[in-house]
Amino acid sequence: MDQFKKLYHEYCKTYNVEPNELLLGEIQKVSGEDNKTKSLNLSSFNISEAQCTILGKILTHDFIFTSIHLNDCNLSSDALQALLHGLVTNTACKTLELKVDNLSSYIENLFYQQKKGNGIQGAGTEALAKVLRRNQTLRK
Repeated sequence: MDQFKKLYHEYCKTYNVEPNELLLGEIQKVSGEDNKTKSLNLSSFNISEAQCTILGKILTHDFIFTSIHLNDCNLSSDALQALLHGLVTNTACKTLELKVDNLSSYIENLFYQQKKGNGIQGAGTEALAKVLRRNQTLRK
């Protein structure tokens, strides 16, 4: 977990982004747990696109987060794309929760449109599709 925090601070400095104290607090909570299942719960956090870019870069490394919860984070399509970029090659994460009102309806609408013959559009949805295609570890 120390490596995660170290990388997080390095990327924040590189991208000139103020570290998110709530996010760091959640990481600290996880690092104090003794069990093998490590869940990064960022639900209801206000995560900026820049923070998602940083998290995405860090998640390309195999850390011990077996589940990531991003419920009700109000992520933009670009923020989601940046974050999901890191999960394409990540083999530690088995569960990704994205139960968010605006995104759920957005994805649902895109899948409905696809059934009508239209392709899925939007950077965030394309990134999600890429993760689901390439990441053989993710189960949910």
